[in-house]
Amino acid sequence: MQSTYSKPTDLFLASIPRDPERPHYPDTYLDYALRRDRQVRRRPSGFRPPCEAVRYLRLRHLIASIRRSNLTRLQTAVFTARLRGESWREIGASHGHTHQAAHRIFKQAAAKVRKAWIESPFVDFHIVYLTELRRGCPMRVFDA
Repeated sequence: MQSTYSKPTDLFLASIPRDPERPHYPDTYLDYALRRDRQVRRRPSGFRPPCEAVRYLRLRHLIASIRRSNLTRLQTAVFTARLRGESWREIGASHGHTHQAAHRIFKQAAAKVRKAWIESPFVDFHIVYLTELRRGCPMRVFDA
């Protein structure tokens, strides 16, 4: 049986003398342990991609939080540029600042948006939505 371990590990294990009277883990067990470890690492723990409705609710909440956060014009420009995927250097150059200044402005804007997000009355609305969906309400039939 060909071993799936790395070469340094195989050399290290080969250098250790084994007593035939003492138990040791066979290669089949170690192969099983490695396979199981790979499966666990591949499986995200507790993460499920949100459904389309939850993404919509979060996006609406983010937009409302940005509006309520009272950002300056510069903070709004830097924040939206970063959300569009521009690099710090591109943002700094387009606004006449260094990339460090662009990052600092973004951090200030993000702190304001985060505060507005947390203080919002709709902060956990998507959780309420999912809870209502999972309740298993009976199907309603509406006559047209």
